[in-house]
Amino acid sequence: MAGAQWEWEALAVAAIEACLAGDMDAAAHLWQRGDSVASGFASGDPRCAAAANNAGVALFIRDDLTAAASALQQSVVAWEASRSWIERMAVPVAARSSLFHLRMEQRHRAGYEAFKRHSIHKLLEGAAAMTLFNMALVCFMRDEDGAADALLAQSITQRRACCGASDPALGIMLALQAGRHEACGRLAEAQTSSAEARLIAQSPARDGLALWRAERPRQNTDVRAALAAGYLTAIADPQLRL
Repeated sequence: MAGAQWEWEALAVAAIEACLAGDMDAAAHLWQRGDSVASGFASGDPRCAAAANNAGVALFIRDDLTAAASALQQSVVAWEASRSWIERMAVPVAARSSLFHLRMEQRHRAGYEAFKRHSIHKLLEGAAAMTLFNMALVCFMRDEDGAADALLAQSITQRRACCGASDPALGIMLALQAGRHEACGRLAEAQTSSAEARLIAQSPARDGLALWRAERPRQNTDVRAALAAGYLTAIADPQLRL
C-alpha cells in the first residue's frame, strides 16, 4: 500500500508539471493512471476524491464530457465520504524547533488535534470547490447553463472561504464568472469579478503544487495523505482542451 501512495503522489505532481508545460496529453494520461492507482486506497481516503476529480479533468480536456461528468460526480461523493475519514485520521505530534514548543503541543494535545482536523477539513473543502468548478465547466460545454452558473457561484464562494482571496484557482474561477456575466449582459457583475481576478493575478498566493512541496511531511502519515489530496487536486482551465 505504501508503494501505491508514493506512486499516486508522483503521478499527480508529474501531471500538474505536464499541464504547466502545456503538454495536456501527458497530463491527461498521468491523471488517469493516478485514478487507477487510487482504486486501491481505503474508502473515505480523500485521495480517492482527488483522483476521481483529476480523472474528470483528463476526460474533460479529451472532450469526453459524459465520462467526465460521471468521474466528477464520483469525486463529489468521495469528498463527502472523506469527512468521517478526517475524524478518524491519526494526528501525530509534529516535530518542533524547540523543546518548549514540543512540550506545549504535548500538554495541549486535544486542542492541537482539533485545530489540525479543522485545518484539514478546510483544505479539503477548498479542494472540493475545485471539483464543483470542474463540474460547472462540463455543464457549460453540455449547454446546461443554469446548473453550470449555480455550480460556478458555489465553487467561488467555497474556494474563497477556504483558501483566501488571493488563491490562484479562485482567480481562474472568477475569470470564467466574469465572462459569463458579460455574455449575459450583467456588465457591473462582470467588472466586479474581472477586477478581483486581476488582483489575484497581480499578487497571487502560492499554488497547490508549491504548497505541497513546502508543507508535505516526510513520513507517510494520514496528514500527508490529506495534504496530498488537498494540494494535488486539479482545476480545469477552460482554455486547455486537446
